Amino acid sequence: MSFYVLANDIISVLSKTKIPSYHQFGEELIARRNDCFITVGITGLNADESVSEAEAEISFYAPSNFSGGKILSLASKIPETIMNSDLSVKSIKASDLFYEKKLDRLCYTFSLKLNYTICDITDTVKIGETEISVLSFSFSRKQAVSEVKTFSAGVRVSGGGSHPLSLSLKGKTQLSAKSFSELDNAVKDFIKIPINIGGAYLPSMCLASYRLRGGRTAFIEAEFIEIKDDENE
Repeated sequence: MSFYVLANDIISVLSKTKIPSYHQFGEELIARRNDCFITVGITGLNADESVSEAEAEISFYAPSNFSGGKILSLASKIPETIMNSDLSVKSIKASDLFYEKKLDRLCYTFSLKLNYTICDITDTVKIGETEISVLSFSFSRKQAVSEVKTFSAGVRVSGGGSHPLSLSLKGKTQLSAKSFSELDNAVKDFIKIPINIGGAYLPSMCLASYRLRGGRTAFIEAEFIEIKDDENE
């Protein structure tokens, strides 16, 4: 997910405050058109298999002649609207009120932390009845290379045939005694598994290794390797 898209989601939520909300750019121009306004900027993203967290800065600007009570009344709509939204909020903190000289505005800034979805999970891999929701994957294939030293032409290189296609993936699965047994048997018995992932159909893959971590919803790292029909007989 990009900074821009995530900021858009927050701006969409803040529209319920009825205070004009914008991306955190061009504040001077915005101030010419609005007495009060809000800006949103993403200050950080942290994402891996177990954590997807974003930090955002939400700034509320009001004319310098507004009373403290009026500013507080308007600014308090921001955390109230955020907390009542569908955003997965972890925390929201307010800074002290300060004067922004270049805009001639008083400013209240909020620091927001929230969980977010990196992308929609569309690919799944099934091993028996165990379903893996794929978060990321990569393919690789190597060529066997032979080198022959010569006196006059240096080292001559030739291809000795391609290695099997490899698939590495990371994802999530529901862990149970049955799913553990299915994964374990797939490795021990070298069971052929058809896989459709990233628009590619791989009819003859075997689970070479796996690694599970977590609780009932476990994160899995799996390595698959391509086999030919005659290699498995």
